[in-house]
Amino acid sequence: MENLAGVSAETASVKPVSNAHSIWEIVNHLLAWLNEVTSELEGKKYVTLKGDADWPPVTDSSTAAWDATVKNLAVSHARLCEKIDALSDDQLRAKVEGKDWDLRTVFRGIASHSLYHAGQIGLLKKAAAA
Repeated sequence: MENLAGVSAETASVKPVSNAHSIWEIVNHLLAWLNEVTSELEGKKYVTLKGDADWPPVTDSSTAAWDATVKNLAVSHARLCEKIDALSDDQLRAKVEGKDWDLRTVFRGIASHSLYHAGQIGLLKKAAAA
């Protein structure tokens, strides 16, 4: 969230090269995965997101849409944190249905995933300012 402070809709939409993702696309991707993990905690079966489900396109590049996207990211993150906080140690050690890993592994994965993309966002923000 710190990396997104001061990022405008215009900056969020910039692609440094044609085949790279913009900040906005990365945020949409992060949102998709935060929501997927939260849905799993609510009983949805785990799936690997693909295509537009994995990288939802930016369909409205207005300032209002960007502000809503950033707000949704914060809300989704807080919602997942609340769900995790409510889990017992036994629940954290429980295997994901049909998988060889437990919920702790899922949460480490989503944290690592978010940090990786936060780094990309930081670099894109710095490049846009240059």
